[in-house]
Amino acid sequence: MDCLSSRRTSNTVAQVTAQPNRISVALNKGNLTTELIQRSRKFTASIISEAADFELFKHFGFQSGRTVDKFADFTDYRRVANGTLAITRGTNAFISADVEQAIDLGTHILFVGLVTEMEVLTDVPSATYNYYQQHIKPKPQPVGQTAEGQTIWRCSICGYEYVGEELPDDFTCPICKHPASDFVKVVTVNDPGTLNYYGSTRWESGIEIPAHDQDFYAMKNVPHGNVQQVLFWSESTQQVRRAFVYTPPTYGQDKKKYPVLYLQHGWGEDETAWSNQGHANLIMDNLIAEGKVTPFIIVMTYGMTNEARRGPRRDRSAVAKAFETVLVDELVPYIDSHFNTIA
Repeated sequence: MDCLSSRRTSNTVAQVTAQPNRISVALNKGNLTTELIQRSRKFTASIISEAADFELFKHFGFQSGRTVDKFADFTDYRRVANGTLAITRGTNAFISADVEQAIDLGTHILFVGLVTEMEVLTDVPSATYNYYQQHIKPKPQPVGQTAEGQTIWRCSICGYEYVGEELPDDFTCPICKHPASDFVKVVTVNDPGTLNYYGSTRWESGIEIPAHDQDFYAMKNVPHGNVQQVLFWSESTQQVRRAFVYTPPTYGQDKKKYPVLYLQHGWGEDETAWSNQGHANLIMDNLIAEGKVTPFIIVMTYGMTNEARRGPRRDRSAVAKAFETVLVDELVPYIDSHFNTIA
C-alpha cells in the first residue's frame, strides 16, 4: 500500500462497487501510511504474489516508515499515474485509487477509493494468507533444548529464537523488528493423554506401537514376578541412590538363592527404562514360564553418577570409574545383604 512516500502491508483490499469501480482498505490510525493517505487522498495497492519472499514482508511490514526510509535501498518499483509507487518484485498487479471517503472506525480508518488505474504484471497466482503461512513465513524450529539446558524465547511473529534465561525488556527481534512483548517462552509440556518415558535425558510423552514380534514381551496369563524400588546409600557420591529389582515368581517361596544380572540402560535413559519401556519383567516372566531360562534376579540402576547426568558428554573414563565404584563397592553389597543371592 503506497501513498506517495510510504508503504505498508495490508491483509485485505476489497472491491465495494462495480460501477463506478471502487475499492476499500482499513488501516490503523497509528500507521504513517494512514496519515499520508489522509493528506494526499491517493493510494496504490500492490498485489503480493506467490513469487514473494519473506524479505519483502520484512522490508515493508516489519519496520516503520517513521524511522526507516523503505525505498532508500529498494529499487523494484515504478511510479504510476497518480504519483504513488507500485512494487514490481513479488507482486502480480497493482490498483491505484483516489480517496472518496474516509470513515472513522475508532482504531482504524476505512478508506473508500475510486479506481483510477490498474494493471496485471505477471500471471503468478496471488499469495493467500494460507499460502503465506505455509510457504513464505519461516517455520519455527521444533521445540528443543540447548546443550546447556538454557531457556528459549521464540518470536511469535517470525519464529526467531533467543537463547537466555531472561529476555531483555528492550530486546527487538533482529528479523522482524518486533519488541520483546511479542516473544513467548518455549516450554516443553508432556501430553497428559499419553504415557511418560524417561529418554533423551528427560521425561517425554510416548505411545507404544505393537511390534510384529511383540509376543515375547506381551503380558500373558503366566506367573509374574515383582519389580520393587530400593534406596541405598552411596558413600562415594554422598547421596541416596535408587535401583529397581526384579525378583522371579518363585522368589521367597523357599530359601533358594538366585544369580543376579545387573542390567544397564542405554544413553539418555535411567533406572526406570528396562522395567518401564523395556518390559524386562514381562520378558523374564514369559521366558521362565516357557522353561527357556533359569530364574534369576535383575537389578537396574542409573548408570552414571549425578554430576554427569545432564548436559554435554564428559570424559567417559572418569564417568565409568565413578559408576564402577557405585556399582561394585556399594550396590552389589547392598543387594547381596538384602536379597537371596548367590554371592
